[in-house]
Amino acid sequence: MKTVIVVGNGPSLNETPLEALKARGHIMFAVNRIHLRYPTHDWRPNHWIIMDRSNFSRTDEDILKHLDQGYPCWVREDLCVHRGFYSHPRLRVVRQCEHVDIDHNSTDDWHLDDPEKPVCQQAGSVPGAVQVSLLHGRLEPGDRIVAVGCDMGFKGNAENHFIKGYIDTDFFDNHKAIMAEKNLNHIWRIALANCEKRGIELLNGTIGGKLAVLPRVEIHSLT
Repeated sequence: MKTVIVVGNGPSLNETPLEALKARGHIMFAVNRIHLRYPTHDWRPNHWIIMDRSNFSRTDEDILKHLDQGYPCWVREDLCVHRGFYSHPRLRVVRQCEHVDIDHNSTDDWHLDDPEKPVCQQAGSVPGAVQVSLLHGRLEPGDRIVAVGCDMGFKGNAENHFIKGYIDTDFFDNHKAIMAEKNLNHIWRIALANCEKRGIELLNGTIGGKLAVLPRVEIHSLT
């Protein structure tokens, strides 16, 4: 059985045994500003993906940091435009659809029959990582994807991530917090349905948190 770990950036990441999970040989996809953890930890993912603008003013800088790390970097197509990243050997350009949130052209399915089709960008990088895992992870029926660090319970102008200053707090107001919660609950249901169709388990290994859509697995059981 193959296990892919999709690493969100919620507060519970500080309690998540990422090093032990990687030592067991699990493939790990991390997202967005996970590099803010790197100065104090040796752990690195096998893949990195960015499908949203976690901190728009630093997006270019963040992408370049990850391209220098030595692992494949899956980057939303429009974030590469005019940035000179296309020629980098570790860059994987991700074509994205036009879905953004639950009130804007919302989708009820992912189109995973063709790796050349756009990846749904609705709800950002973590669902994007699930899709890339399904498209390119060579998963077979009986394999599983486990989400960690996906705490949910977003609050406006608060620290919703594993480190203080992950984003500018005034960027994430109450309206954006409510919308993020709705979008992610919606997209996790879609993710679960798409995995079940393919015989892939999609599980929540987050320590604590409010993600109730997915069946839970005790993350230490995977170490």
